[in-house]
Amino acid sequence: MLDKVLVGLDLPLLEIKTKLFKDDDPVVSLVVSAPPGCGKTTLVTQLCHDDEIKEKFEYIFFCVMSSAPTFRTIVQNLLQHNGYEAPTFENDSQAADGLRNLLEELQEEGPILLVLDDVCQGADSFLQKFQINILNFKILVTSRFEFPSFGPTCHMNPLGDEDAKFLLIEKASLRHL
Repeated sequence: MLDKVLVGLDLPLLEIKTKLFKDDDPVVSLVVSAPPGCGKTTLVTQLCHDDEIKEKFEYIFFCVMSSAPTFRTIVQNLLQHNGYEAPTFENDSQAADGLRNLLEELQEEGPILLVLDDVCQGADSFLQKFQINILNFKILVTSRFEFPSFGPTCHMNPLGDEDAKFLLIEKASLRHL
């Protein structure tokens, strides 16, 4: 995905980085919202591979919601990814405790960024489970929808005419190679 031409995403990338890095009003959670096909996933994938982001965050986790649909599954995956045994949680409260313990341990080594990609409409209560008050833990959500109770929203717009034309020409020329 990183070898793609990132057309029209420079400004949204800068806006998100600025919000994540702001010291006087630190953002704990941020929603990137746009219609389908605007490049939300491409943008946050690029963000996760950005040198400044990798320097700022010791841990960067990227969870695609369609492949891990429950809170418990996501916490189990995070535990396993970090070399821990992933117990079968009987309820979300146990999973929240497991997530808190993991984050408290990891944050001793540095800041943590959790990306939740493609969150569906009506997931407000689901997202609230991730809002754990731990120093240096930030959450970035991509969705077609807004979640005002979760955090501020960064709106992405569809590509402008010039960017869309450039991308179309670029895509067409790659097919002929």
